[in-house]
Amino acid sequence: MLSKIIAILEKFTKKTDEQVENKLINILEGLEKSSIKLRERQAEIIQFLFHSRSKFKAVEAPTGIGKTLVYLIYALCTDYFYVIVSTFTKSLQEQVQKELQRFFSCPSIIIKGKRNYICLDKVDFLLSDKEKEFLKQNFIPQEILSKVCVTSNYCRKGYQEICPYKGQCEYLSLLENISKERFIIVNHFLLPVILKRFQNQEVLLILDECQQIFSNRKIKFIEEDFTLPEEPKQDSFNSIREYNLAYEKYLEKKQKYELAKTLNISSPGVYEIPSSNLIDFSIPNEVIFISGTLPERLPVEDADIFYVEDKRSWSRVKFVVKNTNYRALDYFSVLEETISYALQNYEKTLILATSYSQLNYIKKKFPEVMVANKEIKPFHAVEKLMSGEVKAIAGADVFWTGIDVPGY
Repeated sequence: MLSKIIAILEKFTKKTDEQVENKLINILEGLEKSSIKLRERQAEIIQFLFHSRSKFKAVEAPTGIGKTLVYLIYALCTDYFYVIVSTFTKSLQEQVQKELQRFFSCPSIIIKGKRNYICLDKVDFLLSDKEKEFLKQNFIPQEILSKVCVTSNYCRKGYQEICPYKGQCEYLSLLENISKERFIIVNHFLLPVILKRFQNQEVLLILDECQQIFSNRKIKFIEEDFTLPEEPKQDSFNSIREYNLAYEKYLEKKQKYELAKTLNISSPGVYEIPSSNLIDFSIPNEVIFISGTLPERLPVEDADIFYVEDKRSWSRVKFVVKNTNYRALDYFSVLEETISYALQNYEKTLILATSYSQLNYIKKKFPEVMVANKEIKPFHAVEKLMSGEVKAIAGADVFWTGIDVPGY
């Protein structure tokens, strides 16, 4: 396969292209020494990425062919100062970071949504001693987390400089170090904010599972959202913390008001807003859209699109259709019967659950099935499945999104 890749790249004639070719050959030789060999369809994607001269490239390829490895190889061969990889879930962020480290010994930084980080200033100011005890647990109740998670409106630049906990803040530390790593791994919802930090920089943007970007966000508007809120005055508060908290709520209401005006929304209700409208595609120098199923329309013009044919033989796949639904009284007995059949007849079983009640039932009835939770990383579960340590894995759709299982 290495010789085939080299033959593909013989069309390069410029000096810069020769340097890229040498980088690619060194990377592929290193992978082959680790017994990692590119498959034919992976080589086809690499050929497309290198030969396309469009700023916008899109690849639709079936799950399981190793898209992540391919776009990381391409990114490592480029001269962009920063590579931003955006994924749909935290599990996918961790998978990308793992592959960068495992195959290329390449460091990276993961930036998760602000609500994954605790604001120590809010903890000190807003929580009682009893509530603070919950922060020592693995699972923090949502009502407490919503009180003390980091928000951009509270953690404004002006307040960051005087915050008594700025030296201990995990989120501020990540932001300070974000420009020190070449590879930055974010999620789709945080991408618009992070991307703005890299204006006038050399940036390659990779959107993994890009179809999720085009899913609409549902936002509820109430009557008060259509009135411009009054800005709080600092001298009306006893402390800078109290003022900052009030100012945070003011900014939230003001942003809602401005959003309603921008979208010409004037009556209460729940509205759907395309997430892709928030991304400024003029900032990156190059954008790669990756998906198992590309959306019908991309949010950019003149994109080069490459479709990888799904050559798997579906004739060997057996579909079992049960005449039931999750509201039926016999639903869980049918679920139990189906899983029992799979465990008895197949060496490896993947279970996609559509609710946590299903996962809890599976965990109770089938102790031999690995049931996904916050502590189980998808790629670790897949490794155990492939090694035969477990026969089956059950998880919800977020757990499985974008996870490649060899041979499936």
